[in-house]
Amino acid sequence: MIDGYDEAPSCSSFASGLFDIDVIFHVHCTKPVWCVTPVGNLRYCFTPLASWIADTPEESLLAATSPKTSPVTTATSKEFGDQFHHPACTSAITLVAIEIACAECSPSDYKDFLKIIKRLCLNGVIEPFWKMYPLSDPSQFITPEVLHHFH
Repeated sequence: MIDGYDEAPSCSSFASGLFDIDVIFHVHCTKPVWCVTPVGNLRYCFTPLASWIADTPEESLLAATSPKTSPVTTATSKEFGDQFHHPACTSAITLVAIEIACAECSPSDYKDFLKIIKRLCLNGVIEPFWKMYPLSDPSQFITPEVLHHFH
């Protein structure tokens, strides 16, 4: 069922180290697995990406947005602090912008690609890690760091 394995692995097989870390990451991010509860019931489970605490530069890296753009809204640095409530910068918006950038210019042509990603408010990441996670959205899972965001 999983890249050459005949049966779905259980949580105990992951804990015992029988599977490669790439397989564990792939299975837990994209495909639910059968897990046994403490009372012996089987549950179909996957690991959600619920929260990631980060400071502002790391948030931009995680969200694949430009440092001069909000990682959780569509606001740019010129719009920070205005009265308009900017919509969330969803994963769909970011992934469409990445597709547009890659369609206009190859990422291997760095100088031209840099001009395009700057215009689209991206940071150059073309394969964000959260793309594989079901129901993941940087505008929802990025949690502000208290030390830098609430003073």
